[in-house]
Amino acid sequence: MDFDKTANALISVQKRIGNKILWPRVDYRLVDIYFPFLLKEIIDSKYDCLKNEEIKSPSIFWKFISFTISTFRANPLRWNKDEIIKTCEALFEEAKSRKLDDFYFEQQTNRLKHFTKVVPKSTNTNKRLISELKASLWMFEEAAYYQFHDFGGVVHGPYTNDCLTVNYSYDMRVSKIWPELRSELNEIEIICKYPKDLIKIEFDCFNNYSGKGFQEFDSALVLIDGNQEKNENNIRKILDQITCSAQALFSKTNEMTQFEVLKKEAEIAFKLIGRKASEKTIEQMINEEVIINKYNTTKFDYFNILKELNPIQTIKFKPKFTNR
Repeated sequence: MDFDKTANALISVQKRIGNKILWPRVDYRLVDIYFPFLLKEIIDSKYDCLKNEEIKSPSIFWKFISFTISTFRANPLRWNKDEIIKTCEALFEEAKSRKLDDFYFEQQTNRLKHFTKVVPKSTNTNKRLISELKASLWMFEEAAYYQFHDFGGVVHGPYTNDCLTVNYSYDMRVSKIWPELRSELNEIEIICKYPKDLIKIEFDCFNNYSGKGFQEFDSALVLIDGNQEKNENNIRKILDQITCSAQALFSKTNEMTQFEVLKKEAEIAFKLIGRKASEKTIEQMINEEVIINKYNTTKFDYFNILKELNPIQTIKFKPKFTNR
């Protein structure tokens, strides 16, 4: 793992989102409470628990690199520096193993290694319907997985030879997190083909993306559980189903107490290592003394923290941002 390039990737996220408060945070960063317990389990397992093939998105591992750094910074005496470095390196290797290239997002691309490229042939695509379906999938992933929507889906591309971008929602059932939600869908994949040089899309390591020309695709392919769906009425029904499920999850969260939201987000985060937070861990989280709002990862100086973690490595950092 290159510390300079890692810092650059993380600071690029800072530049993109600024001080934006991301839904559904309550009065403080919940991650500050539960992540130390998750980090301890990662270290105790000698990092083996990170080998979770259910996770398709590289960005989730980048988020946990950020949390590892912030957790160390909040209480440096509690953690062994070597273990923190090894955790960051193990997380990076998991993210890298899912990407085809551009491992530090220097080119702002997010091409996945195991994507089986299928070029859409149809030219009579209902662009509005496809755009609405993309938006509803993103909303569903955030409703189900809070700030960790990458546990449920990933946007990736562009695949330059054919100008393809892909929206891939790979966990529509979310039964491990929301057993009360019953869905007949497993996964949805939307592959859009654009005229050459028309689409411009830039990704950061958290799977935030921006650009232009998103609505100008000339063809699209919708795959429902691996099968192509051409019927617009069927796509509309699926869209309505996803929207209703997302609204139900938003309503459910709004009815929760602050502690119930904490417990749910911890449950989601522990999906990283393929296990649930134990009742003992939940109890410890309740009793843990938490310094609220002392640290905010969106304002962290990742460069200096990484330099502090590994002062031996020479880091010459020059931030490189794209005007937006």
